[in-house]
Amino acid sequence: MPSMSHQALVTLLRDNPALGVYLFEVATGKKLLPGTELQLTSAQLTDLQPPEYSSDATFLITGDATDTAEHGPVVYADIAGNGAVIYEIQMGRDDKKPSSWLRYAGTMHYQIQAPVTVIVIAIDESIAKWCAKPHGYDHAGLNIFTPTVLGPQQIPRIIDPSQAQRMPALAVLSVAAHGSEDGAEQIALAALSACNALDTDRGTQYADFVFGWLSEAARIALEELMAQQGYEYQSNFAKGYFVQGREAGVISGIEALCKVLDIEITSDRREQLEEASIDQLERILEALSSERYWPS
Repeated sequence: MPSMSHQALVTLLRDNPALGVYLFEVATGKKLLPGTELQLTSAQLTDLQPPEYSSDATFLITGDATDTAEHGPVVYADIAGNGAVIYEIQMGRDDKKPSSWLRYAGTMHYQIQAPVTVIVIAIDESIAKWCAKPHGYDHAGLNIFTPTVLGPQQIPRIIDPSQAQRMPALAVLSVAAHGSEDGAEQIALAALSACNALDTDRGTQYADFVFGWLSEAARIALEELMAQQGYEYQSNFAKGYFVQGREAGVISGIEALCKVLDIEITSDRREQLEEASIDQLERILEALSSERYWPS
């Protein structure tokens, strides 16, 4: 079953053809002609249409541009308006997946009789390296399928709010790729500034994606950064993540102080910590700090 992170990335791609264009150009080193665009089409790539043969996002290249001279390397220069790009999100290693990618490419090529590019997005570097390995599919080892792969190294770290606002979906993807790294709170803050400029439903949804992809340390750092700048949370989901982050931080402080003061955290006290609100936890920490005892 696809994870929440997987579905979030699929949503980003399907909702934002411009993101698909950007990633295509980064992955292939080629540019679509001015006047062409990506149009989302059915992700089902077989007549029988079982779920295991549904790609995550499939786009047709559409448009009637004909200029091939002025814009550098151009993909499908003579057939603008023909071709397809298939995106796959890979969150873990699955030895059956390369066969699926090959099937997607072959089926789509058969359907449209035009070039097809399969691009695999992996937000974990080790998974990206595995995806990028050549996959043979004949006995002689002559027929090799190697997908085009985008990993964290190919996805930019966006910390400039103005850059994030020009392409909010890419800013959110940047958090997915770098949300556990040092400085992730700066990437998240830029993405959230871009989310604020979107319509309410999409902005809230994308903000939730941002919080979901951050590590706990990054969420705590982001909370401090946002408090300094007076940022307002857009969704209950986001608020919940920050409350959880604060609670975890305060509980860690209580545990450390009890160890220094040689105060035992009994099972009753542990239950008290688990059930306490953030305000109650902070009062416990204050009492331990100032009075050196566990409050009644």
